[in-house]
Amino acid sequence: MIGRKMKNYKQIGKDLVFTTCIFCVFLIGVAFLFSPWLKDEVMKKRGSQLNIEHFSVQEVQSHVSNGNFTNDISNIETPSITSVLTHINKVNETNVIGEIAIADVHLRLPILKGTNTQNLLVGTTTFTSTQIMGQKNYVLAGHHMRDEEMLFGPLLHVQKGTLIQLTDKQNLYTYQIVEKKTIHESETDILQDSHSPILTLFTCDVAGATDKRFVVQAALLRTESLKDESKYVKHYKQQIRTETSKDEKYVTFLTASAGLCGLVLLFVRFLSHERRKSKSPVGGKPN
Repeated sequence: MIGRKMKNYKQIGKDLVFTTCIFCVFLIGVAFLFSPWLKDEVMKKRGSQLNIEHFSVQEVQSHVSNGNFTNDISNIETPSITSVLTHINKVNETNVIGEIAIADVHLRLPILKGTNTQNLLVGTTTFTSTQIMGQKNYVLAGHHMRDEEMLFGPLLHVQKGTLIQLTDKQNLYTYQIVEKKTIHESETDILQDSHSPILTLFTCDVAGATDKRFVVQAALLRTESLKDESKYVKHYKQQIRTETSKDEKYVTFLTASAGLCGLVLLFVRFLSHERRKSKSPVGGKPN
């Protein structure tokens, strides 16, 4: 009797180790398979939390004048799953100073002070500490992701004449695209100040290692208070109403993953049970 109990305990231990190993292998496989998607959803979720409607006019203006500005261009990391999980929580919401919207390509992003790894994960970034929205050459940088609906990916689909709108929650600055081009990264003249107010947007020309930059330049068409009811203000507000949050995708992914893990665990337990049954003697007590 004691020998049989010991044998059962050993079998249970083996089954537990087997189940745990299978489950761990499954989790590693799921993590590897879905890590690019999970990385993108983490970035989208954090970016949506920094949309300008989450801040008051006073908060945005205090962000503009608080003196926080960090450029770390030489050390910018590619948005890998490791980089995202390391830097996403380092994003400081007091760096949010505005928003950019391009209705024609469904682009809407927060504008953050300083071009560095963490800021580029969630929005578009200013290039110098002295640039002022609606004045001289207002330069913004952004990542080009494999998912071209993210960050500055949609920028590659704009056309000459397309409207681009910036806001600091007080005023709305409407620009119109006058030029788009691809240049070598060494061509830095696009960063130089101009006498007339222009907007310069740039990103990598492809979603990978490259020495080329895709550049869009636009001329200031109009500056007006967000309290106005001009066609440009209405155009901007309509886009904000129609742009829906994608946070539910993040929740759906986590729920589905948990459910799938549960099903696999049940299946492994079932296999383990069947394995035990197949090893049990048939037809009564053992000799």
